[in-house]
Amino acid sequence: MLYKIPLQQTPNQTLSFQIDRQDIHLSLVTRNNGKLYATIKVGNKLIVANRLCLNLVPLIGVDYLPIKGNLAFIDKEGNDDPVYTGLNARFILIYSEK
Repeated sequence: MLYKIPLQQTPNQTLSFQIDRQDIHLSLVTRNNGKLYATIKVGNKLIVANRLCLNLVPLIGVDYLPIKGNLAFIDKEGNDDPVYTGLNARFILIYSEK
């Protein structure tokens, strides 16, 4: 199943949500280079730290981590990498179950 994660059009944000009985904590940071980076925790366990967000590239690159799915950004209008000004409009974040 796919889930759309609601985001705000702000340069830096932190949100928490629960999917498949997992407490997921996501931080998105826009650095000086204008690129978006993600940090993901499940419960208190760090899964990904400062991962560059790219179009159609899973944020979690390995299967052995204790998370039951993956997150990826999708550009609805082309093939650009996500920037905060287009979050939740042009660039959507999807959680997909394994």
